[in-house]
Amino acid sequence: MARAIIADPARYVQNAMARDAGGARISPRHSAAVCFCSMGALLNVTPYHDGVHDAAMARLEAAGRAILAEAGITLHHTQRSVPRVNDLFGREACLRMYDIAIGDPSSSTRTTRL
Repeated sequence: MARAIIADPARYVQNAMARDAGGARISPRHSAAVCFCSMGALLNVTPYHDGVHDAAMARLEAAGRAILAEAGITLHHTQRSVPRVNDLFGREACLRMYDIAIGDPSSSTRTTRL
C-alpha cells in the first residue's frame, strides 16, 4: 500500500514526510496529507499498536542501507537510511527500496542506476 502511494509521481515528495494540497508540511497521518516521502507513506498506512509499522520499517531500513551501500555510502547504525535514499536519489530509488523490502527478487539483482 505504501509503495502504491509513492508509485504515483503526484503523490511523492522529497524533503518532507508529507504535504497537504497547498504544499505545506503536514503529519503523514493527518487526513489532509496528499503526498508523501517513502517513510511518510509507510507511516500513513501502518498502525503503530501491533508492531506492523516497526517490522515494515526495519525491512525498509535494511533495503535502504543496501541501496546506499551500492552508492558507496555507509551510515552510523543510529542514522536512518530511508530518508537519505528518498532525498538523495528520488522516487525510482524509493520504489526499488520498497521492492527489495517486500522481497521482489527481480529488484535485488537489478542494475538500475540510482
